[in-house]
Amino acid sequence: MRAAIGLLPVVAMLMGHTAWAGPRDFVVAMPAFLGTSEQAAPVLATVCRHLEKSLGWPPLAIAGSYHPEPDDALEAIRSLQPGFAVVTLQMYAEHQRDLKMRVIGGMRLSNGALGRFHVVVRTQGGPASLEELAGKTIASPHLAEARFAERVLFGGKLPLAAVKVVHVTAPLAALRAVDRGQADAAVVDEAVVRQLKSLPYGAGLRVIHSTEELPPLPVVALGTATASDQAAVQKALPGLCSGEQGASLCHLFRTETFVPATEETFAAIVRELR
Repeated sequence: MRAAIGLLPVVAMLMGHTAWAGPRDFVVAMPAFLGTSEQAAPVLATVCRHLEKSLGWPPLAIAGSYHPEPDDALEAIRSLQPGFAVVTLQMYAEHQRDLKMRVIGGMRLSNGALGRFHVVVRTQGGPASLEELAGKTIASPHLAEARFAERVLFGGKLPLAAVKVVHVTAPLAALRAVDRGQADAAVVDEAVVRQLKSLPYGAGLRVIHSTEELPPLPVVALGTATASDQAAVQKALPGLCSGEQGASLCHLFRTETFVPATEETFAAIVRELR
């Protein structure tokens, strides 16, 4: 199983010790972030202790794993049976019922990351529409979930089977592939598009399609979480980025805030993805 750790505050808050499996543990599913659990372990363990302290839980009460591939995250949830998870919108829509997911909050990344997605092509000679991408190559770290790609990213205008997908691990790698002529388009998130003007090749790229604003990432309790633990984590989430240490860590790991959320927050996207 591939497992990588990215620059995510939630991951930091959830990683603690290596021998883990319990109702206070987390699985985090997120694409498009770099690094390994080993590289991030010292910082992540420090933040994990911070979360435990804020909850009044003993040291080493929380551990977790980060999976950039949704299938790997699903395998981890089923085999390890953690109490909590941060999941993709597609995972929530498909597995809300069978994995007994109960929404306890939402995670918003800084600079609009993952809030909207955009299809980027070369300014000169690039396709003018999604329909013109049929038969061409798209580079992205966001196309692992076919239904999400077709219904949300492409708005029902382009079947994923109609294009050749080049999976990359970093969004900027997708843009570089378009700039170098190795791909006809890239699918990247809002945070990456906001960097276009500052990139040396940014003037040669343009956006031809954008999604609507999407809900935050679902933070959920799972079947093994006790009612008291669920209530405690749900209460703690909105304050995780507050205070000097919390704000510093959230800034470092690109998280803007954790927001209150309910099933209704995700109702529209669930209907679209089921």
